[in-house]
Amino acid sequence: MAKKKPELSPVDAAVERLMAAVRKRKEADAVAAQLAEVERAAREDVLALMGTTRSLTYDAITVTRLVSTVYRIDDWDAVFAFAKRKGNDDIVQRRVSTEAIRARMERGVEVPGVTGAQVESLRVTLKG
Repeated sequence: MAKKKPELSPVDAAVERLMAAVRKRKEADAVAAQLAEVERAAREDVLALMGTTRSLTYDAITVTRLVSTVYRIDDWDAVFAFAKRKGNDDIVQRRVSTEAIRARMERGVEVPGVTGAQVESLRVTLKG
């Protein structure tokens, strides 16, 4: 005669379901992390092979090369002094506002302590 498994209390049953769900999510997260690394490497390959081509379209995917400028702060003291002196509170919030710096740089205003760098990225659109 098979031994009967003791009945779990509602809280014990809920904790077991939670534990199973967390385990499954962690397994899925590990798979997702591996897939993200494969995708990152594939994006780098496509970007390197596109040359000057701006966009590629296939049956199920469109890949577009984007170029944007990001700003690196070389001298925080100079940025803070500039923001304070000129009343440009929008430049510094919890972090530097890329939009505020971009707007000034595009108008020809040099923000002390900031340099711009071109960054390429891909926009991938799956169809269907």
